[in-house]
Amino acid sequence: MATPITVDGNLNDWTAADRIDRGLGNGYAIYARSDGADFAFAMTAPMAIGANTTMWLNTDRNAATGYQVFGFAGGAEYNVNFAADGTVSLYSGAAGQTLVAAGLQVAWSADRTTVEFRVPKAAIGSPQAIDIITDVNDTVFQPTSYSSTPFTVFNDTGIVADPSHRIAIVWSETTASNYFSKTAYSQLFMAAQSQAMQAGVPFDILTESDLTNLATLAKYDSIVFPSFRNVAADKADLIAHTLEQATKQFGIGLVAAGEFMTNGADNAALAGDSYARMKLLFDATRVTSGFPADVTIKASDPTHLVLDGYDDGQVVRQYTNVGWNAFTSVSGTGKTIATETVGGQTYAA
Repeated sequence: MATPITVDGNLNDWTAADRIDRGLGNGYAIYARSDGADFAFAMTAPMAIGANTTMWLNTDRNAATGYQVFGFAGGAEYNVNFAADGTVSLYSGAAGQTLVAAGLQVAWSADRTTVEFRVPKAAIGSPQAIDIITDVNDTVFQPTSYSSTPFTVFNDTGIVADPSHRIAIVWSETTASNYFSKTAYSQLFMAAQSQAMQAGVPFDILTESDLTNLATLAKYDSIVFPSFRNVAADKADLIAHTLEQATKQFGIGLVAAGEFMTNGADNAALAGDSYARMKLLFDATRVTSGFPADVTIKASDPTHLVLDGYDDGQVVRQYTNVGWNAFTSVSGTGKTIATETVGGQTYAA
């Protein structure tokens, strides 16, 4: 069990795992975690954090409900607003509009560049998770674009991960119905099962409906998606949020190929940023694609993280007259283990 946070104005009892801002840089950081009856938060900045700093709390994780910051973002049911005298209080509506809880527990560093505070879970309905956007001094916005994926903190669930070693392989009926053919999808799916059996890895088969059940996902070390391009539009966010919580709280690995939850059951791109779920779960997005083309795959894994047995730059496989996608790491911190060369241009595979 994690050591409780002491609200004293320093970050000594926070860990890297508590940081939720995905690496803001420039001296900014946001920490959050479930801590007993409260959600505990910490913010740090390169300048004094002052009046009208606001943390917006989207407690139902539905950006279409709740208060719309700047008329389009957040969907916040609550906000934590900072007063000039250093007090911090909880409100609903616009920033500092309708008081919900005055005088939250708070502590500052001597130079006011770091602040810690607590929000009682009961005051905000003890949500399973909270999506968060912030502004510091009404001048610095985090994330930089409020249209980007918000930051998230998860509540305690009471769910315990299964200690046994097992993976799940996901059959997506929605993807199968939009694949080249159901036979081709079945062959791909059976190939994943065959590889697991040859490796001696026990596995279960899950369907799309299982992906909304955190207790089910907590049974596995990794979840394999042979192809999961298509998903019912009304289930996409719930599945993505459950997978995100599984990876963050239980360390479950996700293994996928190609586009991931980008298209609906009608094969049309999902509304908004259709690659939002890939960005959230894999830190990846598509750069370009094409068809037909000759594609050369080469190893780019000198430490043999994955491609054991291949020298750096060694050809893994060559394809002729195929369709292809190129992806890149959104944060720039992703590890490329193979490249693909198409028409003289090389991309991360």
